[in-house]
Amino acid sequence: MRACAPWLNAEIAVVGPRLLVALRATAARALLGPSIHVTADRGHVFPNETGVPTLVTVHPSSIPRVRSDPERALQLDALVEDLAVARRTVRERRITP
Repeated sequence: MRACAPWLNAEIAVVGPRLLVALRATAARALLGPSIHVTADRGHVFPNETGVPTLVTVHPSSIPRVRSDPERALQLDALVEDLAVARRTVRERRITP
């Protein structure tokens, strides 16, 4: 993240997000460090050096690639719950830009 930090920080300053949603391990680790594991940490909100809380989850494009229909449905339900956590986080914590 160090190389792209100036651009990310400039974008955050312009957009003023109340919460970042890190989709996939690459984004999560860039924002939160190498100890983040999407499968273990998904659905959780973490502080990071940008000052904007960050929720970790899978990328939606990974769900259609799940081979088993029951597992795909579970993964979709988990993604929907992760996004509900994001919504609740913004509402309950009254995070403002």
